Amino acid sequence: MSENRTQAQHKEVETKPLTVLVTGFGPFGSHKVNSSWEAVKLLPSMGLTANGRELRVETREIRVSYELVRDRVPALWDEINPDLCIHVGVSPYKSIKYEKCANNHGYFLQDVDSQFLESSTIHPGSPDVLKTSLDLDGLSEEVLSIVAKEEGGKNNVKIEVSFDAGQYLCDFIYYTSLHHTFKKKIDKAPVLFVHVPPLDQPYSQSCLANVLKHTIESILSNKSN
Repeated sequence: MSENRTQAQHKEVETKPLTVLVTGFGPFGSHKVNSSWEAVKLLPSMGLTANGRELRVETREIRVSYELVRDRVPALWDEINPDLCIHVGVSPYKSIKYEKCANNHGYFLQDVDSQFLESSTIHPGSPDVLKTSLDLDGLSEEVLSIVAKEEGGKNNVKIEVSFDAGQYLCDFIYYTSLHHTFKKKIDKAPVLFVHVPPLDQPYSQSCLANVLKHTIESILSNKSN
């Protein structure tokens, strides 16, 4: 009886949906429509799976505010307890960028509320740089391969691995999440920041969402192997 109960519990764990937290930013500066949120908000309706398991996708639009990010992001981690966290932001480049690391120092720009970070350092005494645990080179190759198959062997999408998230709110939210997992010793849930171009420069909203979908599915498929 006990063995049957254990097997049933194990099966329940295996079939329980994995949870993904995905954030995109709201408007700021010249970005009256922020492509990051426009892409992210499509994900819950796209039916994401990993190795046959349903993915529960929790999306949040984040105001471009130091204070809000500092307060809200750790709270989202505690509330949602995700198996994966993806932050998405807009950049001026024409490629999609997987960011490898986030900086603790060098934040000198105002946010949308005309507020500066009270110190140019996010967490004094913490590491200067925190890195994602993910193999971004392997991830980019896998996602590009999937997209190429969907397009009949052609691939007009460019994904690059970057080591500079920009020392603004994109970098800030990335370090905030990585620091939260570092501080709380959360090993089960990788964190990644993805930079996307503005809409239609050159990728459409649906194209960006599709790349994010395959990014998430690839990470969790490999993680659960």
